[in-house]
Amino acid sequence: MENGVFTDDGQPWRHARALIRPTFTRFEITDLEYFKTFVERFLALFPRDGSEFDMLPLAKRLFLDTSSEFILGQSVNSLLPTTPPEELEFIESFDHCLTGLALRLVAGPLRPLFKLDPTFKPNYQKVHKFVDKNVHLAIERARKLQAAGKTGEEEEEGVKKKCILLHQMAMENQDAAYLRAQTLNVFFPARDTSALAIGNIVFELARHIDC
Repeated sequence: MENGVFTDDGQPWRHARALIRPTFTRFEITDLEYFKTFVERFLALFPRDGSEFDMLPLAKRLFLDTSSEFILGQSVNSLLPTTPPEELEFIESFDHCLTGLALRLVAGPLRPLFKLDPTFKPNYQKVHKFVDKNVHLAIERARKLQAAGKTGEEEEEGVKKKCILLHQMAMENQDAAYLRAQTLNVFFPARDTSALAIGNIVFELARHIDC
């Protein structure tokens, strides 16, 4: 995993936190109206016949869609049956990289053995390529705004401005590699940690219906 707000210490961590924190403290974060569309897609995939099913994969797709919308400015729309091929490739590569990272963390001194995995590098390169595309778009947008003397805070008339983490970071720092690292650092917990938390909550509530 690349260095970023969740892996750094000391001054690098303070700098990354200062870059990311303003977006998370904005009022728009508490406005969950945008979340409604994704939740409706999520619920529509539940079986209607009362049969048992595994909710966790759907929860991961739910938070993948919402986090990519908030972090990158466009959702990968994994809950839709018409998910674009590029987004599907990103999702598959991202999951493969998570597994590879987890195995390397628990392997300890045996970690060098995982270098024999020929699929890990191509998959993280695909993840980087997908994120880099969005990073370069954000940098281009930031440079145009700055050239026009704008801060990025302006709203188009009649249009509510979306709060997009990558856009806000690009207004402060336009190092592409740094922005990619920070984006991935936020993306990891935004998807998996949230999905696992919701999955555990539903698991416990289903077994303690009197709560």
